[in-house]
Amino acid sequence: MPRRHRPPRRKARNAMNDATPTPNPHPDPAAPRVTREQDRAPIPVSVRVFIYVVGVHVFAGFLYLLFYLGASK
Repeated sequence: MPRRHRPPRRKARNAMNDATPTPNPHPDPAAPRVTREQDRAPIPVSVRVFIYVVGVHVFAGFLYLLFYLGASK
């Protein structure tokens, strides 16, 4: 049975690699903040929630109007 070919192993990354930037201990307060994708909900979800909330309130207002008009007669 022939041996399978293995891909070569990657070299271990050095902790003091020049390609990785070191964090700035004193960030510039005027610099724009970078938000990460994990920190906030995706835009379509927040838009959907807004539409649902507005839609439920409109529907509740319509029901309130129906009861108001029904009680007035």
